[in-house]
Amino acid sequence: MKFKAVVPMIILALVTGMSAYAENGAKRQRNQMRRVRQGVKSGEMTRGETRRALRQQRRIRETRKEAASDGTVTRQERRKINRMQNRASKNIGVKKHNQKERGENWKSRREEMKQKMQERREERQNTAE
Repeated sequence: MKFKAVVPMIILALVTGMSAYAENGAKRQRNQMRRVRQGVKSGEMTRGETRRALRQQRRIRETRKEAASDGTVTRQERRKINRMQNRASKNIGVKKHNQKERGENWKSRREEMKQKMQERREERQNTAE
């Protein structure tokens, strides 16, 4: 009788734990992507650094997906993903603070492109009228 009551509780605990792990992993992934975007926006990360960071994030995502494909993420798989995320987090921090920046004029080029796009929009609006 007691055994029948304990089994559903164990199953519920395992399912809840796995979903909490998946949610926590996704949250960590989103946070790392936010850090990369912020590094790009501020000019702290070069194009190459950004490309490598995004590739690393993609590999983590693929590994998480592959681990969950059979319905169970084992302890080994969780450890591997956690190590990958730790390494990625460290790499993002190093790349953001390594004194390499996009060229000094990247902001001015960006502003020039915005200005050109605005002018083109205005031209299209004027020709449409």
